[in-house]
Amino acid sequence: MRDTFYKDLSDELLKITDTVGEGEEAVEVPVIKHIDLWNEQFKDDYKGIAIQFPAVFIKYLPIQWKQMGGKLQVADVSFQLFVCTSTFAQSHYKADDDTKAKALSHYTLINRIFKRLAYFAGDYFGTCLRTASDTDHYHHEVMVTTETYVTHASDGSALPDEDDAEDVVLILQHEPEPDPEPGG
Repeated sequence: MRDTFYKDLSDELLKITDTVGEGEEAVEVPVIKHIDLWNEQFKDDYKGIAIQFPAVFIKYLPIQWKQMGGKLQVADVSFQLFVCTSTFAQSHYKADDDTKAKALSHYTLINRIFKRLAYFAGDYFGTCLRTASDTDHYHHEVMVTTETYVTHASDGSALPDEDDAEDVVLILQHEPEPDPEPGG
C-alpha cells in the first residue's frame, strides 16, 4: 500500500503546475521539481546532494493497522511532506512587492499543495487532512516546512491476486461429499 500511495501522491503533487510561455507556445510545467522519500536529507545543510528546488520529501509516520477479516487491514495513515525551497532573505516589510512575493513563494507553494490534497482520494484511501505545519528556520540556503497529513487507508496487498481469486472461489463453492448411506 505504501509504495502505491507514494506513487499516487507523487503523481498528484506533479499536477501542481505553472504556465510557461504565452499563446500557442504556452505549456504547463510542474512546480515541484524533485519528489523523493525523506531520509534526513538536510541534516548537514544538504552538502553534496543534487536537488532541484522546489522539492517535496515524503515520510510515513508509524502506522497502527487494524485487521478487518481475511487479509484486509485498515489504518489512519499519517505522513509528512517536507516542502523545501531555496531561501530568499528579502521578506522584510520594506521590501518591494515582487521581492516579498518571491520570498514568500514557499508559503504559496504550501497553500497550493494543501488545496490539491484537500480533494485527493483514491479507491483505497480517503481524502488527506492536514493536521500540523512546522517551519524549520535553521537552514542557510533552504527553507523547509513539514506538513503533516492523515488519511484513512486500506491495505489489501495480502489478498489473493486476480489469478488466485478463481481458486479461492472454487474452494468456497466446493460442496462437501454427501455422507455415505447407512449400510451401504
